[in-house]
Amino acid sequence: PLFAMTTPLPGDENIEPLIRSISTASNRSLQARLLLTPDAERLAVVMVGLPARGKSFLSLRLARWLRWQGEAAEVFNVGQHRRGTETGRQLASYFDTKNSQAVQRREQLARDVLERMVEWLNGRKSGVAIFDATNSTRERRKWVHDMLQEAGISVLFVESVCSDAAVVEENIRQKLSVSPDYTGMDKEVALQDLTKRLELYQQAYEELGKEGSEEDYSYISLLNFSNHVVAHRVFGRSSRLLAYLMALHVLHRPLWLVRMPRSEEAEKMWRDSAQFAMVSEAPMSGEGKQFAGRLTDKVKQMYGSPSEITVFTVAFKRTLDVCQMLPGARVQVRSALQPQDRGPLNGMQGMAAFEKKDPVFAEKLKQDFYGSRFPGGETYGETVQRLKPVLEEIEQQVTPSIILAPLSVLQLLHCHYTGNPASRALDVSIPFHEIVELVPEGANFREFRYTGEKLERAAAASPGGA
Repeated sequence: PLFAMTTPLPGDENIEPLIRSISTASNRSLQARLLLTPDAERLAVVMVGLPARGKSFLSLRLARWLRWQGEAAEVFNVGQHRRGTETGRQLASYFDTKNSQAVQRREQLARDVLERMVEWLNGRKSGVAIFDATNSTRERRKWVHDMLQEAGISVLFVESVCSDAAVVEENIRQKLSVSPDYTGMDKEVALQDLTKRLELYQQAYEELGKEGSEEDYSYISLLNFSNHVVAHRVFGRSSRLLAYLMALHVLHRPLWLVRMPRSEEAEKMWRDSAQFAMVSEAPMSGEGKQFAGRLTDKVKQMYGSPSEITVFTVAFKRTLDVCQMLPGARVQVRSALQPQDRGPLNGMQGMAAFEKKDPVFAEKLKQDFYGSRFPGGETYGETVQRLKPVLEEIEQQVTPSIILAPLSVLQLLHCHYTGNPASRALDVSIPFHEIVELVPEGANFREFRYTGEKLERAAAASPGGA
């Protein structure tokens, strides 16, 4: 499991003797660490925050990140359940704490979703469930915490607080554009209703951990996403979840996945084990150089100057040569973007090729995609793990980014951004000399492809183009 137990569970015979041996008040923090460090097979992430503060954005992105690694992860959204259960449109008055009938109804809806979430977690050996709701009062959070603890499930609260007017405005814009609550509603009327709803929630909102009554909870509090972060009683492997959450933001910036330009010499070296070590020194082919020029033209056409972009790449001669054609670009060379080591299967693409060369391994890969080791090489699980820090760097970027890398790496990154597990990587097509553009759209990404023909038109339209 990736995560540490965030709330101690009863009956852990291995931990209890250690806890009893640490009894002084001065060692309370060490007691907490001993309780919270053991692995948790089933974890509930409970979101906290006002509407339009990015809770659903964080929930969906987190679930996508976990699934990409092969973890079972699911978002349980109370608002979605409400819209599918209640009749008509629920306007701001439905969320007024003085509306006792609506309060009871909303509490029942939350219970329905929470019970379904517990059932989902209990139905598997390990998994992460995300309870996406406002959970805006200490009373509600205690009820959620106690119910999950009784079910033997570890709990981590994640609060999203926004004080930056620009961040709130962007969150509101996204909510009005994607929330089914406002589909088909006049924009001005929708904004007025959402503003009123926010005011009603604000009146009852109690920030997480402020009064001391939640001192024993494990929680992460994010102010304006990651401008200020509080991590309380978060130990062990769950710190990896924290690192990813800190990387997320809502600023709009596209991402380009670009395969290394073609090299005829490299294609020969892949097939010759004696020359394999020289693959990184192989130069671009004539076709590859032509594409590099078109890529530069496209960057200038869309962003004016390469200085507006960041390039993540690997230390291959042909990738570094491309970067030299982008003067001013911020170039980040990362060894983690090296091609996947497939041993004797290096240079081969797709399950059909694996089956032809090594049918025994191909069958193992079908049965255990993440854990099957290429003969003398890596497992997909290991490749995903080495890509995680780079992925977090990419998420942190606030300017357009280009990932100029080998196909095996781009296929895995494409799976992440399109919401697929890494086990779908071999199905991803990224041809030579094309650009795959991924544009943020709420918590998701819209994909565009620039083929050779489109890039030729861009080159012709750029200053000095043919």
